[in-house]
Amino acid sequence: MKQFLITFCLLCFYINASKAQPTIEQLCEGAADNIYKLIKKNIPEQSKIAVLYFEGQTGSSNSIKTMLGIRISSKVAAYVAQKLNKKEFIILFPENTQEKKFFNLPSTAAEEEQFYKKLNENQRPDYFITGKYNISNNFSVISLSELVLKENKYKNSSPGKPYAFEPVSSNISPSDIEELKSLNIEFSEDDDYMNKILQFSESSEDLFSCSMHEVGNPKPIEYNGKLIVGKSYVIKIDVVKPCYIYAFFYMPEDKEHPYLMPLYPFEVKEQKVFNPGEHYIPHADGFEIEPPAGSTYIKVIASLKPLSLQITSVKDKDGYYITSINKQDAEVFYTSLSSSYKNKLPLKAQILNFKVDYK
Repeated sequence: MKQFLITFCLLCFYINASKAQPTIEQLCEGAADNIYKLIKKNIPEQSKIAVLYFEGQTGSSNSIKTMLGIRISSKVAAYVAQKLNKKEFIILFPENTQEKKFFNLPSTAAEEEQFYKKLNENQRPDYFITGKYNISNNFSVISLSELVLKENKYKNSSPGKPYAFEPVSSNISPSDIEELKSLNIEFSEDDDYMNKILQFSESSEDLFSCSMHEVGNPKPIEYNGKLIVGKSYVIKIDVVKPCYIYAFFYMPEDKEHPYLMPLYPFEVKEQKVFNPGEHYIPHADGFEIEPPAGSTYIKVIASLKPLSLQITSVKDKDGYYITSINKQDAEVFYTSLSSSYKNKLPLKAQILNFKVDYK
């Protein structure tokens, strides 16, 4: 009972954590209603049910593991736990959000044994709930699909009958868009401070707006649109108030360069105030998109005061020097960014997400 109370309190924390997100609340409550009705009707009492992290669907065959998937599944688990009588069922979820292995079911008995060592003090669920979320290209609707309850075949020695839940969807509130975009980012292999920078969401003052353009084309590329390898692109910055601008490029699929790459400033000494008006970064000639294909994220942050910035040059396998924001550099920048946020200094962040392809 003590362990359940701890788990239940943690679940309740996820309902109220972070900023208010009416979009996610509505989505998760709708999913929890469907799950609650099915469990009460079909699942034996005293069952332990684990809600795994939900993967994001990208519109292709790929699925991505994100903080948004963690937050959605944790809120769904919290709402289900609230609805169920705690004497009848126990809802489990991974307590350590950095344990990214909890997105998928164990595929072997040996993997199953390792799977639970950090899951609620080795409690083995009788059932799992899995699912996927999807966001429309125009960022107007978020939905949960492929919601399934499956029996733990390694514990019960039976594959059991899977139960599918009805999909649910919710219109995205305009006030939630930027925070959802910042959470809908695939984990890097070493994601601590790099992902904190990418996930930072703040708009305490209207300092700028930005858009991505192919060089020579005035039409902006839509969110989640396509960038072509070998072509050059530029970020258009419309500055409203004098501020310092920082822009970073990140691509999870690029395993040779697993870090943030600075688009602006490219060197620490380049920090300068951007005056109101139209600007192009890194410069009017833009930057060329290189392989591999996959998802890419561009984070742009503005501050009224300069932020601490370190940039490192590393030599790649071909002997060329690559400018990067490595783990230590990311910690320095995020610490400065976090300090500014805590001191209520005006900040604004915007993230752009695109697909890189060869044509």
